[in-house]
Amino acid sequence: MTDLVCRGIVIIVLAVGCGPGPTPYNGSAGTPRSIIPDAGTNGTTDGGPADAGISSDDIFRIAPHSPFPALTFHKGLVLSSVKLVTITFANYEYASDVEALGDFLVGSDWMTAAGKDYGVGFGTHLAKVRLDEPAPTTISDVQLQKKIVDWIAAGTVPPPEANANQVLYLVYFPSTTTVLDEASDPLCTGPLDGYHSTVKANHDGTKYTIPYGVIAHCPQETSTNAQVTVLASHEFIEACTDPTVTPTSGTGWFLDTPDTDSWPTNLEDADLCERDHLRLGGFELTRAFSNSAAAQGISPCVPAVPGEIYFNVTADPTTKLQLAPGATAQVTLTGWSTGPRNAWDLSTEIVGQFELQASLSASKIKNATTVTLTLTVPQSAMSGAEAVAKVWSGPVDFPTRYWPVGVRVK
Repeated sequence: MTDLVCRGIVIIVLAVGCGPGPTPYNGSAGTPRSIIPDAGTNGTTDGGPADAGISSDDIFRIAPHSPFPALTFHKGLVLSSVKLVTITFANYEYASDVEALGDFLVGSDWMTAAGKDYGVGFGTHLAKVRLDEPAPTTISDVQLQKKIVDWIAAGTVPPPEANANQVLYLVYFPSTTTVLDEASDPLCTGPLDGYHSTVKANHDGTKYTIPYGVIAHCPQETSTNAQVTVLASHEFIEACTDPTVTPTSGTGWFLDTPDTDSWPTNLEDADLCERDHLRLGGFELTRAFSNSAAAQGISPCVPAVPGEIYFNVTADPTTKLQLAPGATAQVTLTGWSTGPRNAWDLSTEIVGQFELQASLSASKIKNATTVTLTLTVPQSAMSGAEAVAKVWSGPVDFPTRYWPVGVRVK
C-alpha cells in the first residue's frame, strides 16, 4: 500500500561487490487471460442479491452521489513494459507459486485492465532468482536496499536498464522474517503487509533509480497463498504506475487531492481498491482503480466482472470537517448502487492521528436511502491533527469498498 508509507524516503547506496550468486532463470510472459473470474469464484466482487421487492415494472434509478476522485499524472516514467524480476530466499517455501504468479501477471488481461488508463501494458518475466542464502530473521528497508544493490553488482540479478528503466524487483520474504518498512515499523503487525519504493545507486558508472517491491508472508494469515498473491499483485501494479513514490518530486500516477478533500492525497490505484479482490488464472488478485471506469459511473475497480452491481455510499458534506476538541458533527451518508439489490452492511474504521469517535444511526443501507454518521473529536486531540472515518460497505467480516469522511482539529 501507499497511503502512509509507500511514498518513502529514497536513499543513495553505492554498489559494492559480493560473492557470486545463482544464475537467474529467464521466465517468459504469460498469454492474455480472460477477465471472467475463475469458475465457482467471484473473489469479493459479488454484487449481492437482487432486491426481491423490485418488480420488472419498476424503473431503477441510481441515487445521486459524489464522483470518485481521479488519479493524476506527475510527469516522468511509468513501467509501461515492465521487466519483472522475482527474488526468493532459500527458505521461502512458495517460490514456485510466486514465480507462476509473475508469469501470469505480466501477460494477463488483468494487467491490461489495471494498467491501460495509465500507459501500462504487457510486460515480461525477465528472471526468477532463487537465492542461495536464507532470509534474515530481521531486515530493515535500508538493509534490503543494500542487498538489492549488492545483488546487482554481483550479477545475482539482472541489472537495471540505462535508459527508461523498466526492470522491477519483487522480493518475497518468508513468515520467519520480520521486515521493517521505511518508517522502521514491522510489516504484518499494522495496516501494511508490504510496500514498494526505489533505491538510487551507481552501477558501471551509470546512476540508476531502481524500483522494488517487498512482499511479506504474514504468519497470522489463514490463507497464506491468497494473502501473498493479493499483496504481490497490489504492489506490482502500483510499482508499474507510480515507480518512484516520492510525493514532493514523484513521477507516475497517484491521487493529488486538495487539502480540503476527505480523500487522502498520495493514494495509488490499488490503494483505492484495497479489499476488492477476484480470482483469475488460479490466483487471488487485487483489483485496481480505473479513472475511466469511475468516470462511467460503474465499479471503479478493474478488471470488470460481468453482471456486477456496484454499491457504496457518499457523504454530505463532501469536504473535510473542521472540528474543535470535544465537538460533534453529523454527516449524511447516501447509499447508491448501479442496479437493484438488497440493503448492505455498513461499518466504520478510523485511521489517522487521533482516536476519532464514530457511530452509525443504522447498520444497513441501500440505494437512495440515508444513514447518519456521528463523529466526535476527543478533548485530548491536538490542533491540526487529522483523522479519517472510512465508511465501509459490504459484509462486516470483510467489507470491500469505502468512502472517506475526513476531520481536522481546529
